[in-house]
Amino acid sequence: MAWGATRWSGNATPTLQSKSVSGSADSRIRKKLKEGYCEWNWVQFDSDDLRVVHIETKAIPTPEPCFWYRIDQALFPQEVTSILDSISNGLAEVETELSLSGLVKEFHSLSLVMDLQDGQNTGQLFYREPRMSVLVLFALHRAHPLLAHTSDDNNDLLPDQLNDLRSLLSDEARFGPLPEYWHPPVFKRIAAAMQCIDLSSDLSRIKTETPAAFF
Repeated sequence: MAWGATRWSGNATPTLQSKSVSGSADSRIRKKLKEGYCEWNWVQFDSDDLRVVHIETKAIPTPEPCFWYRIDQALFPQEVTSILDSISNGLAEVETELSLSGLVKEFHSLSLVMDLQDGQNTGQLFYREPRMSVLVLFALHRAHPLLAHTSDDNNDLLPDQLNDLRSLLSDEARFGPLPEYWHPPVFKRIAAAMQCIDLSSDLSRIKTETPAAFF
């Protein structure tokens, strides 16, 4: 703790009295010790809080930011299992359609998916975890908006629109590097496979022997 060259004293009034002091810091410290002051080696000055603290005092760790989810128990196990199976099958189709790999494996490796399969209806999802986990929670809320809810670390609910959610999760400073599938048009196809949006029909891909009728 540094000793200043000027000492201020006084009551809580607009005017303070000052007294200039001289001599080195070491000499002033020695003088105080001779006057009966004690030197405390187990404390230090916290320049952030501007107070003296015990040197062994440990700062309270800042909680890791995360999402919090709650899913009504009525959706377990049948409805949750059905949605997870649909997502898995949809991602498998995307892998075949777009010649991608690893989507189904990543999905089944998500801690959230394993917790849901075990019937855990409440929990937390750290920001550092894959964004695919948040899409799963979004899909559950989309299917059951009154029974499945997720909030962020500020207690704000997840956006109801996928575009807003994608914008939120695109913040790499908060959620880490973007996965390859986060960019359009692949993202839209994966979002549809994960029940986050409806897959728009591509009429050019529909094959039929029945001639079209025009009126």
